[in-house]
This record gives sequence, structure tokens and C-alpha cells, in this order.
Amino acid sequence: MKRATIGENKEHYKSYKAGKHWLYASITLLALGLGTATVETTVHADVTPAADSSSLVQKQSSADTSSSVQSSATGSTSSATTSQTPQTSDKQAPVTATSKAQVTSTTTETPANDGQDATDNPVHSDQSVGQPETTTQNNNRLANKQSAVVDDADANDTTNDVSNAVNHSVPITTDGDKIAVAESASVLDPNNAQVWMPDANLRAYIEDCIQKTYSWTTVNDANLYQYLNDNYKIQMIQPVSTNDVGMITSLKGLERVTNLIHFQMDMRYFDPSAMIDLSFAPNLTSFELSNLTGVPVNWGMTANDLVQKYLHANSKLEFFRADQQNLTGGIPDFSNNPEIENIYMIENQLTGTIPSLRYLTNLESINVSQNQLTGNIENLNQPGLRYVSVQYNQLSGPIAEFGDSLVEANLNNNQFTGQLPDLKNIEWLWLQNNQFSGDLPNTQKLKNLLYFYNNFTSSI
Repeated sequence: MKRATIGENKEHYKSYKAGKHWLYASITLLALGLGTATVETTVHADVTPAADSSSLVQKQSSADTSSSVQSSATGSTSSATTSQTPQTSDKQAPVTATSKAQVTSTTTETPANDGQDATDNPVHSDQSVGQPETTTQNNNRLANKQSAVVDDADANDTTNDVSNAVNHSVPITTDGDKIAVAESASVLDPNNAQVWMPDANLRAYIEDCIQKTYSWTTVNDANLYQYLNDNYKIQMIQPVSTNDVGMITSLKGLERVTNLIHFQMDMRYFDPSAMIDLSFAPNLTSFELSNLTGVPVNWGMTANDLVQKYLHANSKLEFFRADQQNLTGGIPDFSNNPEIENIYMIENQLTGTIPSLRYLTNLESINVSQNQLTGNIENLNQPGLRYVSVQYNQLSGPIAEFGDSLVEANLNNNQFTGQLPDLKNIEWLWLQNNQFSGDLPNTQKLKNLLYFYNNFTSSI
């Protein structure tokens, strides 16, 4: 009986040991399964999106099984837990092996962890929502939008369009983008002269002129608009320091200078095709076109056309100069400019006779020397006229009378004839190279007299 009991105990013990081994094996397999299920796998760009994730799981399971057989179930579980958060240099969202849908649906190319910059690899157009764009993409988008803004501002030339374009700039992602947008915003500021006066040479010319007038301040593109209000009168005259200004080919923006009182341009740096109607400047008192170096000029119009086209509304004009401009036709009609005091049209191609200018009641001086004018002159006795110069023309006939106000008369190098009238208050008189005859009148008031190459019968 005792032996039978001992035998049964041995059988139970063997069953117990076998069960214990099976229990350990089950726990080990369960731990390995859990570790495999929680291991994360990074999907590389060169992996075919359609690949089955089960192969990845099998490979990972094999590797983990071979390395985990030597450890206990607890150690395997700890190792599997530690590997849940792998570090990746490209900062892309990891894809876990437990989600086959995530592996097959993600098409964004993720660079391998080989030290390359993420911006060196292209990104598919179906980039996931929330995925940060690369710097290259942002720069391209920024450049495209800024180009569109500049084109829109130039085409429409409206401050509202410019302001809207600046306000709708693309998001800034880098310091370089911030600097680019800041510079563009400065240029596209509707008050900045670069927007409303695109010719850089014109801006430099005007700013230098204003700087000469208001030397206590600094004038530049950003604040030029501040000098266009009613508190200032812009005297746009040529200072020495802008002799090296380039050719001005556009006067666009000058219409904002409504307080312009002096307009002066030398043809060394002004293209006649850039000229505009100056009716926006009702207070304009002086208009000067000079040609100090004698460059070829072609306005393609008569002197009268120039006055009627550009100065027809400037009723306060007092000074008019258009020297060496190759203008044709006769003396212009200044009836729209009744305040004219001085007329200078030296060395042009003027023809015809000198008309009566008595409608210009404020006229003090006229100089139309070196032209091709013919006929007589009847303005020498005009009230208020002080200075007359008609030298080097083809004028002829006698001089009927000198006016009481006349101080200087340059009549030389013409074809005048007859005897001189009373000189009255004249102080400077040039008569050489004409055909005057008879005796000279009383010359006691004269300060300077040139009368050679005539037919006078007496002398001083």
C-alpha cells in the first residue's frame, strides 16, 4: 500500500514539473508577443508603400526572438517597453507596426537617418495635414507672392492694392523670410516715393533740391511725401550736386508735388518724351529748360505747341525759359499766362515776325537771340519793358521809338536801317553789324555803346 502511494506521488510530481515548464514557456511566449506588438518601425522613403506590414512584423519578431531567448520574461518586457520611442533626426511622425493602415496610407517621403538635411529631399504634393513645409517651399511661395504684389502695385498704381498685398503676405517661417518681407513692405509702403515716383533719378533730383532748401532735415524716399503739403513750396531748381544724376525718363509722381513753384531741367539728364502737363501745379511761377552742354534735343513740336500743351493752365507763370531746345515756329502765344515777366528763347529755330506782346502787361524782359526771326520789331516802346535782346536774327526796318522804361537793347547783327530815335533812359546799347545811318542821338546817359559796322555820319 505504501509503495502504491509513493508511485502515485511520483506521477503527480512529474505532472507538476511538466505543467510548470509549460507555464514558463507560455509566459515567455506571451512576453515576446507583447514586445513585438509594441515595437515601432520607421518607414523609409525607398520602401514601397504597398508593402505588407506583416513582413516587417515577422522580421522584427525574428530579431527580437533570437535576442530575447537568453533573457527572462521580465527582461524581455522591459526591453520592448524601452524601444517604444526611437529618436529620428528628421522629426517625422513615426509609423507603428501595429497599424497596417498607417503604413499603407502614408506617402510622404521621409529621409533616412543618415545625417542629410530634410530640405535636400523633395516632398510629395499630397503632404499630410500639419506636416511643416520645408524652407525651400516657403521661400518659393514667398517669392511668388511678393512678385505678384509688385506686379499688381505697378499695374494699378493704387495705394489700396499695395496695402492689401502687404497685409496678405505668406506666413514667415525663417529669419531670411522676415527680412525679405520687411524690405518688401518698406518698398511697398504707399507713402514711400519708390511706389508713386518710380524714376530713381527724378527722386534723387527732387530730394537734393528740397535738401538744399530745407538743409536742417534729411530728405529720402521714405519721407519725401511729407514735403508735398501746403506748408512747403517746392523749388525744383538744379543744384550743383546733382550734375551727375542719370537721365530722367519719367515724371510720373511729380503730379503729387502740387506746391511746385519752380520747374527747371537741363537736357543733359532730361528726356523730352518724359514731359507732362503741369496743370497740377497752379502756383508754378518759373519754367526753365536749359541745355548747358548743347546736347542734341528734339521735342518734335513748335514752341507754341510746347506752351499750349504743358503750360496752358499755369496762369501764375512769371518766368519762361527754353534755350537751345531746337524748337520751331514763331514766338508762342502766352495769353494763358498773363503774369509773364520774362521770356527767354535763345538759340532755337524760331521763324516769322515778333508779334505784339502788349497783352503781357507785366513783361520786363525778352531774349530771342540767335534764331531766324524776320521783319521789324514794334515792342521796343512797350510800357514796362526794360531789357530786349534780338541779336543774331534777320530783323530789318527802322526803329520807330524806344520806350521810357527801356534800359538795355541788344540789336546787333541784324539788318536794321534808318536813323536812331531819342535814346531816352537807355544805358546799354549794342548796334554793331547793322545798316543804321545818320547822326547818333544824345548818348550822355549811356554806360556802354557799340555802334561799329554801320553807316553813321557822326561819332562820339
